[in-house]
Amino acid sequence: MTANKLASIIILNLNGEEILSECLDRLLAQTYQNFEILIVDNGSSDGSVELIKNRYGGYSNIILIENDENVGVPEGRNVGLREAKGDIIVFLDNDGFVDKEWLEKGIETLYSADDIGSVASLVFFADKKDILNGAGGTINLQGYGGDLCSDEPYKYADIPNEVLYPMGCGMFLKREVLKYTGFFDSILFYYYEDLDFGISVWRSGYRIVVAKEAIVYHKLSYSSGFLNSKKFYLYHRNRIRTVLKHFPFNEILRWLFREFKIEINRRFPTFAKAWLWNLRHLSSLLKFRRSLPPNYDFFNLMDKTIDPFSLAKPQNLLFRPDPESASLEFTIGKGDEKFLNYGWYHLEKDLSKNKVFRWSYKASSVILRIPESIKALGLDIRFCSLKTNSIRVDIIDYDSAETIQSCKIEKESDEWKKVTVPTALKAGTYELQFRPEFTYKERSTRQLGFALSKIEGEV
Repeated sequence: MTANKLASIIILNLNGEEILSECLDRLLAQTYQNFEILIVDNGSSDGSVELIKNRYGGYSNIILIENDENVGVPEGRNVGLREAKGDIIVFLDNDGFVDKEWLEKGIETLYSADDIGSVASLVFFADKKDILNGAGGTINLQGYGGDLCSDEPYKYADIPNEVLYPMGCGMFLKREVLKYTGFFDSILFYYYEDLDFGISVWRSGYRIVVAKEAIVYHKLSYSSGFLNSKKFYLYHRNRIRTVLKHFPFNEILRWLFREFKIEINRRFPTFAKAWLWNLRHLSSLLKFRRSLPPNYDFFNLMDKTIDPFSLAKPQNLLFRPDPESASLEFTIGKGDEKFLNYGWYHLEKDLSKNKVFRWSYKASSVILRIPESIKALGLDIRFCSLKTNSIRVDIIDYDSAETIQSCKIEKESDEWKKVTVPTALKAGTYELQFRPEFTYKERSTRQLGFALSKIEGEV
C-alpha cells in the first residue's frame, strides 16, 4: 500500500561538513527507494554547501535549500515542509546515520494503523552501538522532557510501544496530520520543538508509536555543541511555553503553585527572564490553545514526577572497551575505561578502606581477556546497603556472544568483601554481565546495585 508513496526526508544542517557524507550515503542505500531528500542549510560557515553541490549535485532527488542565517530548528524544519512533496514526512538530523531498512521499517509501522499519526525511530549512539540514545520521549508534571531508554543497554531496555513524542532524529509523520497540528512552533528556536509537536499530534486524535526495527545511529549534538547559559535559558523558556500551551487549566493551576514555590528558588534569574518572555508572547500561545480540541489523553503517557529528569546516569559513552588490550586483572580507577562496557557511574573513593570504586546500574558489564586457563575469578565488591540481596553474574564468550556460565552471588553483609566465583575458563576474551536482584534509587536518582573495586583471576 505504501510502495508508491513518496517520502520527503528533511535534514537540517548547520556546519556538518564532516558528517553529511555518511548521513546521505546511508540514505541513498535504503531498501525503500521512493524518496526525496531536502537539505535545509541553516547558514553554515564551513564547506557543507559546497560538499552537497559538488558531491550530490547530480542526484535529482537531493534538493538543497539555503537559509541566509540560522533560523532555528523548528523554522528550519518548516522551511523543508513548505517544499516537501511527499505524503510521508520524515525528519533526520545531519548526525543521524540510518540502517539500510530504516525507511522501509518506519513507513511500514506508520501505516500499520489508521490512527497512527507519527512514528519514533529507535535511536542508538553512533559511538556506542549497543547503548540507546532514546526511543521517543515523555514529559513530567512540571514540564521537564526526557528521552525514554536513554543511556540504557539495548538488551535490557524496556522499549515502549507508544510515546508522547518522537525524537527529531528519525521522526516519521503522515502529511495529513499537519492539517490539524499545523507546522512546528518557530518561536521556540531550539529545544522542546519535538516534544511540543508530539503533544499536538496526540491532541489531534492520533497516536505516536515506536518503530523498533527503524534504526538510527546518532552522533549526538554535532551541530549544537554543549549546554551553555543561553541554551539553559531556552530550555526553561520553552518548557514554560509548552506547559501553558498544552496542559488542561486545572493542571496548570497545580503546576503554577509548584513553579513559584520550588522552581523560583532553584534558578531565579533564568526563571524570571523565561517568564517575562512568555508573558510577552502570550497572545500567540493563547491562539494556539484555541486551535486544537481539548483532548488531554496524552496525560496517560506522562511521567508523574515533578523534578527535572536526572543527569545522574552511567557514564556509558566514556567507556571504550578494548578486547585486544584488556587483561585478566584490573583495578577501578587505573585505566579501567578499556575494561568497562556499560552501567557504571563515576569514580568514588571509600576513604576508610582506601578503595576507589564505581557503583553499578541495574545492568552492568566488563570485558576481560584471559591469557591462560583459570579456575576462579575474585571480585572485590560491596552491596548497596538497602534491599540488594543478590547479583546474577553471566560469563559470556565475547566472540560468539554465548553464555557459558551463570551464577548468583548472595549478600552476606554491607561491607567490602572479596567474592570468589568458581569457573573453568580457557584462554580467550569474555564479557562479565552483572544484574543485581534489586536496585535502590537514591536521592540523586542513581540506581545503585553494588560497587566494584577490583577483579582478578585465580590460576
